[in-house]
Amino acid sequence: HLLGKLAPGESYKIDNKAREKKSCRCGCKVTPVFDGTGIGHEQVWHGFIDIVFSSHLGIHSMANAVLDIEENISKKRRVDEQDETKNDDSPGGKTITEVKQALSENMLSQAIAQTIVFSLVQKQKHPEFLHHMIPNIVISPEKLEIMMYDSDNDVLLCSNPILLFNLDLPDDRTLIDETVLIIWMVLHYRIFCSGLNKANPYLLERCKSNFRQLVASKWDIYSKSLKSCVPGFPSVEKWPISELIQCGKKLKFESDDF
Repeated sequence: HLLGKLAPGESYKIDNKAREKKSCRCGCKVTPVFDGTGIGHEQVWHGFIDIVFSSHLGIHSMANAVLDIEENISKKRRVDEQDETKNDDSPGGKTITEVKQALSENMLSQAIAQTIVFSLVQKQKHPEFLHHMIPNIVISPEKLEIMMYDSDNDVLLCSNPILLFNLDLPDDRTLIDETVLIIWMVLHYRIFCSGLNKANPYLLERCKSNFRQLVASKWDIYSKSLKSCVPGFPSVEKWPISELIQCGKKLKFESDDF
């Protein structure tokens, strides 16, 4: 409910593989849209995003993508190249969210993979964007983390955990105002995020994830052949991406780095 109300145009869709397809638990009686949210490629990493939020309606180039979602949600989609070409329900200018019971290392590894692949999908579908630094909100019952991957500069950023509720009032669980503001800004990142294309080259080099080197021979698939809005993938072994967590480090910057 919270994420939907903060999203641009209150427009979003939930993975149709969700176990319980019910109306919102808060009592507002809103029935969410359930649809295929699969991204990736069966020969490399692939998976399903919990929630996909539409882009900001104020950006004209994004409006058509939002309209495509509204017009095509009732159509059946086949998982083949012909269907992918006809259906332009690509995640252009959108934000994704993963809902987790706890932010374990395994869950964070999956979220990192989704963040990277989602950004690469957007770059393939919308190369005209000024930047491709795409956020992922990884949320659990008590806290959230923000992940962003810039597929232009190969930069992966992960925030520290952000508490959802005010711990000073344990008996009256109220949302922290600053956290709500952070979520709103992330969901409207097309307004607030200008990307890293003009950042200090030294800063960019320090933040590189070296994803292309990690995937090696699979890079051609990641850079050219990823799919989106897939209702299902064939059962194959997924490529592990936990190495990115092992290589991660806490970065400290001075104000003049930016």
